[in-house]
Amino acid sequence: MTIGWRPGTAQRRGGTTMRPPFAPRWRGGMPKGRWMRVLCVCTGNRFRSPLLAHCFRQLRPHWDVRSAGTRCGTPDADAPKSWRACVDGWAEPHAARKLTPGDVAWADVVVVVQPSHERAVRELRQGASVVLVKLEDPAFRRVREWPELARHFVTAATGALEEIERVAQ
Repeated sequence: MTIGWRPGTAQRRGGTTMRPPFAPRWRGGMPKGRWMRVLCVCTGNRFRSPLLAHCFRQLRPHWDVRSAGTRCGTPDADAPKSWRACVDGWAEPHAARKLTPGDVAWADVVVVVQPSHERAVRELRQGASVVLVKLEDPAFRRVREWPELARHFVTAATGALEEIERVAQ
């Protein structure tokens, strides 16, 4: 008897079916919807993609969600903290990271916030499943406008769920 998980097999051990090591476990069964890996991409990975990732984690807790930027520059340490303060329940720390070919290969669906990001994703992996959710960069807006912009992001994330689930199939 093999102990562990092999792709393409369902193994039973001690009367229970073993899961792949990456599969989430849910009390009361799997939540509604399909488990998938979603990558959110923006330019600097400071404002838009981290907020989209946060929204998707809240709306679809069974999704594995990450974020990355096409060009991670020098981050402004205070701006992302102020941006996170505009969103209820967003307390998780965030460090900007650059988009890699491994990120794109990992994802079932890549959510981008402008067409140039889609081109960058396609350069890394031609057949990637990409969904475009156009979002304005808050870095170019006044700080007092951020709460309204954050509400718009949450609405856009909610509206994109169906498209993401459709593209992933």
